Amino acid sequence: AVRQAPDNLAWRERLARVSEWTGRPALALTHWLYLARANGSDEAWQAILRLSPGLFDDNALLIALEHQLRQQPANPALAVELVATFERLGDPRGAMRVLEQLYRQRKQPELLAVMAELAGRMGEDKTALELWQSFMTANSLTAAQAVHVATLYLIRGEQASALAILESADDAEESDTAGTAYWRLRGDIAARLGDDKKATAAYRHVLAGQEAVAGDHENLARLLLDEYPLEAARVSSDGWLRFRSSNLLLQALSLYATAGRWQDMGKLMSTLSAEESAQLRQQASFLRLSAQYRMAIGQRSLALADLDAAFALSADNADVQQALLWLLVESGEGKRLRNVMAAHERDWQPDPAMHDVLAAANLALSIPDVALRRYLTPRLAAHRDDFLWLMNYADALEQNQELDRAWRLRKQLLLDEKMRERKPDHQTAPAIPDAGPPASGYGGL
Repeated sequence: AVRQAPDNLAWRERLARVSEWTGRPALALTHWLYLARANGSDEAWQAILRLSPGLFDDNALLIALEHQLRQQPANPALAVELVATFERLGDPRGAMRVLEQLYRQRKQPELLAVMAELAGRMGEDKTALELWQSFMTANSLTAAQAVHVATLYLIRGEQASALAILESADDAEESDTAGTAYWRLRGDIAARLGDDKKATAAYRHVLAGQEAVAGDHENLARLLLDEYPLEAARVSSDGWLRFRSSNLLLQALSLYATAGRWQDMGKLMSTLSAEESAQLRQQASFLRLSAQYRMAIGQRSLALADLDAAFALSADNADVQQALLWLLVESGEGKRLRNVMAAHERDWQPDPAMHDVLAAANLALSIPDVALRRYLTPRLAAHRDDFLWLMNYADALEQNQELDRAWRLRKQLLLDEKMRERKPDHQTAPAIPDAGPPASGYGGL
């Protein structure tokens, strides 16, 4: 009937319906398109909107969406769907033309936001930012929109403006609305600007969400490290338990070791599976921390075994070298210490970071002259304000039978310390007395 009377809309409508009922959606879509163009019936347009997505016919869908948007210009969801359809067809500029036309007719701010996001995806950053600025003259940004605008400011190198935009978001404090991306970006920019307080608060929001990653724990721990090392350790520990990241575990163990929190360190060690422990024991940094823990709880032989394994894995690691020497000094392993020093002292001597422990090793081996001449006296001037270091220096002098110099240095240090206690705001370096023939050009010591 339709072939005989193609202009008969009633027959064409019946054919469109029957085609749908009999499972021929492509044929049905063809006839609904004809009807929509011929009489503009709402039923035909709705049929196109219903059938075209399943048939991946974006051209038909685009025609229907343009019609719908003209009928409902205040519907931002339709505008977003129209833009997405144009983009799938590879014609984002076509979408922009339609949106600009609609905006000229209606001046709806929601269209500005859709146009701004489209311009951003098109790589037209300047246009995108101008559109957002127009939108913001009378509207607040959501957190999701603020991320778009802040990113545009970051591209321009305007970090302070980016952070201000994020902080102005209307729903910023609603973490479930704002989302992880918002808080992560806010924390990252604040950290780059040196505002650790704001960065810390932002990353706490990130960690409270379900989309946090191990790197978020690392970032927050880094922010807390200087002023709140134990809090940084807790954040790292939580990250290890949540993501099983060895970096976070090692950081937590290191911070607990530095603070002497052996019980916390032990609890964290106990969370390792046999497989994780075996893998970590292939890392010198873990073995060194394990040795510290075992030494602290009285397991000297196990601590030494850990350090031997660490040294075998990474003999050039200065931290491992120092840890091994300190353990041998503190445990009184004189024979082993002598062998290690004989084998490695010459190689380690050029590294200033090794000088304290090399000095201690020589003192433990009753060679105070070498400790003083090679490692301590040359660094005397650099430690003139370090009370404990100078007291240890006095001990070395005494062991070297320089009793008078040792006594004079201790006496002066104690006098200076008393003066500091009486006048806490008075900052002076210790007035180390002349104690005989100069050994380093500093105070005659």
